[in-house]
Amino acid sequence: MEPLKPLPDDLADTGKDENSCSFCGVSYLILHEVERLKRRIAELETENASLMRMKSNAQSSQMNTLTSMDALTNLTEAFKARADEASAERDRAMIKTKEMEERNKALLSCIQRLQTGLGSLREEIVSLREALQCLKATDPTIIPGMMDALHRLVLSLQNSYSEQLEASELEGKRLQTCLSAAQEDLRLVRLTLEEEIAALQSTLNEVNSHNKILGVEVQELKEAISLLTTTNETLEKQVSVMTTEIDQLRAELQTRINQCNTLNTSEKESLQRINLLTCELQTRNDELADLLKQLQSSKENAEALQSNLQVFLKELSEFRKLHQADIESHQSTLTALSNRLADALLQLKRLETETTSKYKALEQELADLHKALTMETTESDAANQRYSKLQGEQEALLQRNKKLSTELEDLRYALQESGKTSSAAEEALRKRLRELQRDNELLENQALDVEKKAAQLRSEKEQKEKLICDMDLKIQDMRSHIVDLETKLAEKTREAESLRGETTSTKLLEEARKYISDLEKKIQCLQQTVFKECQERSDLLYTLSSLKAQNAELSARRGSSITPALPPLGSTGSVQPGQPSQSQRSQRGSMFQRQKR
Repeated sequence: MEPLKPLPDDLADTGKDENSCSFCGVSYLILHEVERLKRRIAELETENASLMRMKSNAQSSQMNTLTSMDALTNLTEAFKARADEASAERDRAMIKTKEMEERNKALLSCIQRLQTGLGSLREEIVSLREALQCLKATDPTIIPGMMDALHRLVLSLQNSYSEQLEASELEGKRLQTCLSAAQEDLRLVRLTLEEEIAALQSTLNEVNSHNKILGVEVQELKEAISLLTTTNETLEKQVSVMTTEIDQLRAELQTRINQCNTLNTSEKESLQRINLLTCELQTRNDELADLLKQLQSSKENAEALQSNLQVFLKELSEFRKLHQADIESHQSTLTALSNRLADALLQLKRLETETTSKYKALEQELADLHKALTMETTESDAANQRYSKLQGEQEALLQRNKKLSTELEDLRYALQESGKTSSAAEEALRKRLRELQRDNELLENQALDVEKKAAQLRSEKEQKEKLICDMDLKIQDMRSHIVDLETKLAEKTREAESLRGETTSTKLLEEARKYISDLEKKIQCLQQTVFKECQERSDLLYTLSSLKAQNAELSARRGSSITPALPPLGSTGSVQPGQPSQSQRSQRGSMFQRQKR
């Protein structure tokens, strides 16, 4: 049916009473009324189609938000698992620190025992001085037996000295291997190396001070022997023998002190030998009177002893030179180690600054995430308001449908009473009435579907609010975990500072190296976790940006959407509620590609 021409203004402005029959009520302008109703039905169909498109877009956006929230929950669960692993590593580090404290206590007790041994050695030297002063009143008849005993003692001392030299050579080789291992592991030594250097320097200072004290004491003994030689010309040979014996004792004491620095096990043996020597000296003081009578017969033995003593003194001087060279090499290595340790400390400070900057960046990103979540909540509220408006429009549509039904009833009444019209027109009008009834039923069904979908959207909104609350709680947990990590770092730095000033041994060096290697592994693990967290943060920001873009597109489409003309209901080109259109499919494909990127 072709559209009619527009009515003149005078007819269009007339009322219903003027342009309808007063008896039957049929309008004289019924064709124009039918055309107006058709136009109104087409407008309603276009509005309904636009509403369906908006609903489909809202459903797709909700599905995207749900998938993004699922990804966020997975990320938070992974972060919780990493937090549990970090707490387990902290417990292991605490156990290792306790073990280090116990070993440090054991080392302190060993050092105290060494100090007590040195005090006892000093007391024995004082007793030897007193014994030398008492030699004036001894009997010279006991001197030959004393010389034989001294000869045997010198031989035993030579044997023990050779064994100790071999042990010292083995110890030197072991120290060289340890130094090579230390040079290989210099990159791993960070904090404990400085403490070890300080401890070694303190031990070297103590050894030097002890050497000086012993030198002063030897000089005093030599002066006492010279005084004895001036007072008694007859006891010159005996005094020379005693001076050689004192030199032997001094050399033995020096070897014992050096062994105490390297070997803790030889301390007891040295103390026992010193005690035996003191006992023999006390017994020989009683026999000195008898040695004076046999002094003339013991000249040859004395000369042999003097030659042996000279050889022994030469060997001792060579050993001192070697020991001094070793000390200088150790000092050079210690200086190199101190320089490398300073470089390591600078690197550690740089790492600390980098971790603090990363921590601040993470806090800023968490704040941005919280802001983005608040923006999403506001956008969801705006969407709810729009849904409420849609419900109002649906109610208006229902009212319009009711009006249309009343108008259709009027048309039926008019058709029943219009007997003058042709039969063909009546059949066409009846068909049109049936189509209008069907359209009304479809509109009512669509209104019910819209109400159901609005209820579903409300439930999904509540679920989103719950998820947002859960995300806030998880963000707080992340912040608390970061605070725990900072406290762990502070505790480790305090423990490293508390280890300064304590003495160390070779075993402690190896254990400290192992501990430092473990710390470096932990630092690498923390760096990896920070890197993964940054990646996760970037993924979260990308998902948030995609959600914002989708929301912006939806808002733009809602603001700039113009209702296009759709074909009438019942035709083949109508869009059903459950079937998406071609534009919606293309939109979903573009959104899926963005999420993949």
